[in-house]
Amino acid sequence: ISGNESFWNELSPGTLLVFSFYTLGVSHANIAKELGITIRASEDRIKPVKRKIKRNYESFDSFRISCISKGKIMSLIDIIREFYCVK
Repeated sequence: ISGNESFWNELSPGTLLVFSFYTLGVSHANIAKELGITIRASEDRIKPVKRKIKRNYESFDSFRISCISKGKIMSLIDIIREFYCVK
């Protein structure tokens, strides 16, 4: 997971979108509303991802900070912008 982008390439498009929103701090309730899925579906999509992250980072916030400091956060924003068809 320390190579974030290669890790993200392993995720399905739906999981990657949920993961992107979640990593940026969006709640599961709001993710579900935006994507037209249930809160449970949002939570379930990223459970395996969070387990992997937990093995390599002290907390999910530590992972978020790593994404920010390495400039990877922009990739997540681009994924969400693509979902909304924003260039």
